[in-house]
Amino acid sequence: MDNITFISAGAGSGKTYSLMERLGDLLLDENSGVRPEAVIATTFTIRAANELKERVQEKLLTEGQPQLASRMETALLGTVNGVCGRLLKHFAFELGLSPQLDVIPENEVSALFHRSLDLVLEPIRVKQMNKLAMRFTLEDWRSEVENLMKAARSNNMSPELLKSFGPINAERQLSFCGKPVERINAESLLKLVNKSVGDIDTDIDSTKTTASFIDKARAMNVRLRANNWSWGDWATLAKQKVGKKSQDGIADLIEYASEFEKSPEYQDDVRDYQALVFTIAADAMAAYQAMKTRMGLVDFVDQERELLRALDADNQGTSTFI
Repeated sequence: MDNITFISAGAGSGKTYSLMERLGDLLLDENSGVRPEAVIATTFTIRAANELKERVQEKLLTEGQPQLASRMETALLGTVNGVCGRLLKHFAFELGLSPQLDVIPENEVSALFHRSLDLVLEPIRVKQMNKLAMRFTLEDWRSEVENLMKAARSNNMSPELLKSFGPINAERQLSFCGKPVERINAESLLKLVNKSVGDIDTDIDSTKTTASFIDKARAMNVRLRANNWSWGDWATLAKQKVGKKSQDGIADLIEYASEFEKSPEYQDDVRDYQALVFTIAADAMAAYQAMKTRMGLVDFVDQERELLRALDADNQGTSTFI
């Protein structure tokens, strides 16, 4: 579009000054059609919005246009959410919204997210997620769910669309792993771990590197027998070192462990995790929306989405964006 100008620059490089100059020039140009009361500008902070308005007013006063400078008080300047809120309140009836929109404070949104997540976390889901999180060495899978919810809402996705991405993501991830190989499994790994330790002669190889490997291999033996291992444990085994005299004895183990992504169990875990984390996020997102509706609340994302809906419904006008 010819009426859109992008200004990309780092902090302190003069973005506010450039905006002020461009806006001031448009207001001073009688042929531009730009009027102060029709100006909308959004910033990250209220302070920045006030600074922009004041600088434009100073420019207009300098150019001998006190009336234009005074009319800048009617311009819609503020933070993104502040501007969205004022526009939605002004056009509430046209949009089918209540003119009294109670906005959830940003520091309380996360608490409501967690409440909605608790509503959809049945014990069986928690048990499944805890097991998968342990397998993939994830410390906080709930944060992963919350991040998915936030990303989906920011991109105006429905819960149904979000849920559909689980299997898609899994297959894209697994496309880099190769076809599953049945012989790669925890039982076979345990046998190789024990064989590798048994093949090492500590009388011939008494190096610290080999001793460290033996300790780690024995610890892995315990985890495998207790079914308390992770895929990270397999990856760690594939990187183990021993003394030169023992390298042949662990070669098969290193090669085997490095192929863990071809394990059918690994690939099933990937599919299960992706499907479950996206499903939980979608269900929690629906619960979050229902909770807000019951309480008569909206959040900042709701404001932005509703305003975009309004703009999409009335996009026949001509605007200049800088």
